[in-house]
Amino acid sequence: MQNAQTAQSDTPPLTPDPVIAAQPSRLYRCGAQFTAREPCGFLTNSEAIASQSIDGARRREKEHDLTFIFQSGVWVCSPNSSTSNTLFGDISGRNQTYLAPTDLTPEAFYELRCRQNLDTLVQICNNIATLPGSLVKVTVGQVIAVRTQNGKLALLLPKEAGRKYVLMHACYTLRPMHMYA
Repeated sequence: MQNAQTAQSDTPPLTPDPVIAAQPSRLYRCGAQFTAREPCGFLTNSEAIASQSIDGARRREKEHDLTFIFQSGVWVCSPNSSTSNTLFGDISGRNQTYLAPTDLTPEAFYELRCRQNLDTLVQICNNIATLPGSLVKVTVGQVIAVRTQNGKLALLLPKEAGRKYVLMHACYTLRPMHMYA
């Protein structure tokens, strides 16, 4: 059964469901689905990464954390990237997200997620070396590290991908900036 945030329709709702920000120092574990109709990701405190349409994300541009692109495979990028700009238009004011593939195995990802190891998550995400605007290929089994300008850190594990969708397992947190060092 799909919840209201992931249900798809031909027209976006007039008022999208609210996006509730993640709480500091809590590790969230969830699954998520992104599609060509709902390519925008929000790291929330509802034990789910909210996916929304482009119109829904436009209404919450400062909370928007991930943009998925479904062209010649599946890709993920920052909402503030030039690639995301092709979907949204003007990119001023959007959240900057840094993404990079990691060498973390799926087994290590699940162990970190199960043990709720915040320190390791913070270390991995803070050590990613990527340029703003990076476009990362989504590959099943390849863990992606995420660090956002607004203080969210995440690891994404693609479980299944098709031409117009991707299913992910994730763990993420929001920690006060002074705790990142």
